Amino acid sequence: MSDAKRAGPPSGEPYDSEAATWTDWAPAGGWAGYADQAALWSALCEDLSEADGQWHCMNFSQHLTVWECCADGSAILIGYRGDRIAELQTSGSGGALRHLLAIAASFGLTPRTPTADTG
Repeated sequence: MSDAKRAGPPSGEPYDSEAATWTDWAPAGGWAGYADQAALWSALCEDLSEADGQWHCMNFSQHLTVWECCADGSAILIGYRGDRIAELQTSGSGGALRHLLAIAASFGLTPRTPTADTG
């Protein structure tokens, strides 16, 4: 295993420290019994496409998809358990957050920013 640590981009490249902050999103009752999965999925995927060059999709496994906003590097992370959403996160305050905020209230999603581990 490498001892290298990611401190930021190489010298001379921009670095958005907000993009490193991830926010969890979930409905009030959690994902397990969430009834609006299909409608949320449709709304979430609307306008997310690699065709126009605004988004880049990365499927790391059958359980994890990340949509990265090409304009600012912010991202939407979608974790799956079977065919259901089990985790939804955004990074940064750019295009990814704007995309999710446009639908969040309609589906009862609220942000849950992780707190620092004090233990």
